[in-house]
Amino acid sequence: MNNNKQLIGSGEFGNVYKGTLVKQGFSMSVAVKTTKPYSNAQHLRAMLQEVKTMMYVGQHPQIVTLIGCCTLNIREGYLFIVMEHCEKGSLETYLKANQGNFINHARKGKLEPVAPQCVLQPGNTASYIEIVSNSSLVTFNKSGTFDINQLITWSIEIAEGMEYLTSKKVIHGDLSARNILLNSNNGAKISDFGLSRKMYRCSYKTNGEEPLPWRWLALETLRNLEFSIESDIWSYGILLWEIFMLGEQPYPGVPSLTTTFIVNMEQGVRLTIPAFATSEWCVNY
Repeated sequence: MNNNKQLIGSGEFGNVYKGTLVKQGFSMSVAVKTTKPYSNAQHLRAMLQEVKTMMYVGQHPQIVTLIGCCTLNIREGYLFIVMEHCEKGSLETYLKANQGNFINHARKGKLEPVAPQCVLQPGNTASYIEIVSNSSLVTFNKSGTFDINQLITWSIEIAEGMEYLTSKKVIHGDLSARNILLNSNNGAKISDFGLSRKMYRCSYKTNGEEPLPWRWLALETLRNLEFSIESDIWSYGILLWEIFMLGEQPYPGVPSLTTTFIVNMEQGVRLTIPAFATSEWCVNY
């Protein structure tokens, strides 16, 4: 495997580099996650837990695929996780960088005309494939523009990935736009299983040592450090807010986690309605 030292991502526990996997005349681009210099035992344990979880989860179209792992020098603190390379990076970065390419079909509270077959009547259902394929609106074109149909497609692809994790009884624990990667076809894939665990009696508790993504956490997690499928669903709701705000940070203006923030949440304080999730679209889709 060749590693050209091209840094493509960095997290709490490690760095991610773009590499090339070469085998019997075949080569492919891969992402290589490795421990940071001077990483401690906690970081190494988290990465090992991520490998174990990805091995257990297996393959799914909406989950980043584990290709292999090198533990040859693990006693010296070195670990290498080889995964599929998602060329377009994180959904968070993509949304922020392409806000100017988003086509807003809502103008002054009204929507531009939509093909009749795209609008669902009360009591009817349709798959997202039917909705997107029948739509007269643009999703992506050669100029790089995209619209609400793409936001909806990403939302459903992520939900499909989470549904699969639930079927495997795996709690992700860190669902957010920064942990969704986009492949060359703009397909969304769930990544970063550093906080993931297999369910035990429907939930698990952390020991409080891991740094936690508090902006995405459910109340029971903030209060009791308890993760569950339900807390993943809460995080998915925050992720939807990110998507329909084109990558903006949840709870802007709140610099850090405080007791006041938790109390406000318990009293019903919530995020504002996302800018591009109009009531008309919510009804139609």
